[in-house]
Amino acid sequence: MVDSPPPALLNPLARLKRLAGCRCWPPLLLLVLPLLLFRQGLGTGTPPFGGDVLVLNYPLLALVKRQMLAGLLPLWNAWAGGGYPLVPFSSLVAYPLIWPLRLLDTRDAITLLDITQFAIAGLGVYALGTITGTGRAGRLIGAMS
Repeated sequence: MVDSPPPALLNPLARLKRLAGCRCWPPLLLLVLPLLLFRQGLGTGTPPFGGDVLVLNYPLLALVKRQMLAGLLPLWNAWAGGGYPLVPFSSLVAYPLIWPLRLLDTRDAITLLDITQFAIAGLGVYALGTITGTGRAGRLIGAMS
């Protein structure tokens, strides 16, 4: 006699109900959504936004990357405003996510930073909601907003 598959595998509705009861899908959704939102910038050399990103962030990231690749600790910007210190003005030097991005193109690094920061923020709000006793729907809505 041939064993038949369990009824849950035969019924797609039962699979959806089982997935809705799983605790792993909201955090996975919070990791995937930023990737979907900013995917147009990955590998294309196009930052996800204009404005301040191109005027302020791009030159600073390019400077920090150039100095790190030269083996220097980026503490001073000599190319803007007659020169100014980076440490009190910009915390880019101390930001842990900047150091591995020195291996990428600056435009892709901006996009990857945006994806990572949005995912961390969403997961953080979701975790805070869990700690404070918020329901799953409330945690997810708070994390996506």
